[in-house]
Amino acid sequence: MMITNRELLDQIDQLTKEHSDLKEELQQIKEMNQQQKNAQSNNQNETSSDNGFSNIAEDLMKLKGLISNLENKMHGYISKNANNNKTLGEEDVVNLILTMMDGMMEWTLDFVSKQNNQSNQLQ
Repeated sequence: MMITNRELLDQIDQLTKEHSDLKEELQQIKEMNQQQKNAQSNNQNETSSDNGFSNIAEDLMKLKGLISNLENKMHGYISKNANNNKTLGEEDVVNLILTMMDGMMEWTLDFVSKQNNQSNQLQ
């Protein structure tokens, strides 16, 4: 049984068409795969930035606690020395700085919580 040139050419054409179709499907699969990877990396970047923001907020809470403890110790120190009629110039300045730092921490925490609430409402 002999295969004619015409039959061979038809088979080659058919295989070429199937090859082109497979190539197009493979390209579409690659593009979809890339889109999924991009979407996943975007989600991971958002998650990591959210975690970073949460970590900053937690650090601010720790810092606020430390500042409050310092402030309490300073108040105790000032009240103890005030009863001895000593001048408290430096201590007053330190107390003022601690109070200002505490106010800054409270403002920052309020700002962070407002930003979190706004971002949660947008989702």
